[in-house]
Amino acid sequence: MKLSAAYLLEELKKNYPIYTPEHLSLQPELGRPVFCTGATVLDTDRIYITEDPSLIPITDPGALFFLTGQDRPLSPPLPYVCITDGSISTETLFNAIQDIFDQAEQWYEALLSSRIHGQSIQQILELSYPFLGNPLMVIGMDFVIIASVGSRHARFHEKVMGSSEDSYHQVVKLKKDALYNSVRELDGYFFYPKEITGDGSLCVNLKRSGRTTHRLLLLEEEGPLRESQGFLLEILTSMIEHALEHNTMHRSNREQDFKPIFTSILNDPTADYVTMSQKLTALGWSSSNYYFCFILEITDLDQKNLTALSITTYLENLLPHSCSLVHRSFIVTFVNLTLGELTIDDITQKLFYFVHDSYLQTGYSRSMLGHMNLRRQYVQAKIALELGKNYAPTQWIHPFNDVSFPFILRECTRRLPSYMICHENLLQLKYVDENHHTEYLKTLKLYLDHHMNAVQTAKALYIHRSTFLYRLEKIKQILKSDLSDTEELLYLMLSFRLIEMEEDSASV
Repeated sequence: MKLSAAYLLEELKKNYPIYTPEHLSLQPELGRPVFCTGATVLDTDRIYITEDPSLIPITDPGALFFLTGQDRPLSPPLPYVCITDGSISTETLFNAIQDIFDQAEQWYEALLSSRIHGQSIQQILELSYPFLGNPLMVIGMDFVIIASVGSRHARFHEKVMGSSEDSYHQVVKLKKDALYNSVRELDGYFFYPKEITGDGSLCVNLKRSGRTTHRLLLLEEEGPLRESQGFLLEILTSMIEHALEHNTMHRSNREQDFKPIFTSILNDPTADYVTMSQKLTALGWSSSNYYFCFILEITDLDQKNLTALSITTYLENLLPHSCSLVHRSFIVTFVNLTLGELTIDDITQKLFYFVHDSYLQTGYSRSMLGHMNLRRQYVQAKIALELGKNYAPTQWIHPFNDVSFPFILRECTRRLPSYMICHENLLQLKYVDENHHTEYLKTLKLYLDHHMNAVQTAKALYIHRSTFLYRLEKIKQILKSDLSDTEELLYLMLSFRLIEMEEDSASV
């Protein structure tokens, strides 16, 4: 195994005073040391140790020299020569360099052995943690933590980074961070600053078919990060990529219970609900419990950053007795309100800042008893989100109850235009207004709005009561109605809304 000059010197200087050149190579190109004598034939990429300055070539031979027992630096200094004073002998320096090589090779051989024996990524990190000296983590680009070791932060032991209220803000910041997005497809190691995650990290992207799928992080917790360890992380990355290729990562079984059931419910409108109910009951979600569904539309940012799984895990941690999954372009969450001892207001309070900070909007279903309406609750939530974004685009949360009447109006006109559904004689009233400049339509609308109170309606129109009553008789004649039938009154009010909806659409 070869080491870089920068790594070798940093390790040596932990114990020995050594004068080093300003710029040391970060490339792992140096082999084990040899003593340099007058008979030594110099090779490139080798470490030479000598006490005789005359044996050091004037031009760079592509090797690294250690000149021992000196009381002053070379003049002029050479960029490939390191100098020690009399406090360290040639033999001691030689043995110290050998020890550094030995430690690196033992680590590398342990990694090779771990792959031969099919050990997991977690075990690979555990082998590397004592050698690299800082905590390690492998995460997916969807923020799933594949393995981690050594971190003092509890959040790094979660199954998904950002899956708790305390840490989700970090994922939100990362998704918006220009640097995070710019390093997504980088080759080789790179530094990531601590401003967003709380800890600096030295990182390497893990790729499949040229696309980044995971990332290895060395976290700055127990000691400063060293760029000279970058090549070691790249070696470790190659081992982890091999492990990923052979599916030896630990996997969570959390989703193995509820998620297949709800996937069937969402994907198959003809699913056997009796069977689904039996499976849910077996898992403790009884048909006597109350359920609630809400959906989030996945943003382009979440699609780009593959963070949907992070969101589903966060929601499951935020809301007890819930199941969250990705369905098409939505994140769908079902909540057992009874077991979770939650109300919809409780859920709103928990979700508000999350959806606001994440630039997400959510649609709510109604709370319903039992299993038979679970898919319909999803449809309710989807309708609530779709119509809520149109009618109240500045809101983050859209309950179905807020859009139920607009939904009725929309469904009324799905097959026929509004003018073909409205009360026919109400349209006649509208035509009379247009041709004779009367206000029959406005008068009737206010009369219905004021619960058929003649006095209040006359005041709203700024006319005398007798004038209003005369006008009302004309309206009844045109409508051919005495306005006493409750169903007809409901039909008239609905027709007014349909006319308004048509006028609004024409004005856009």
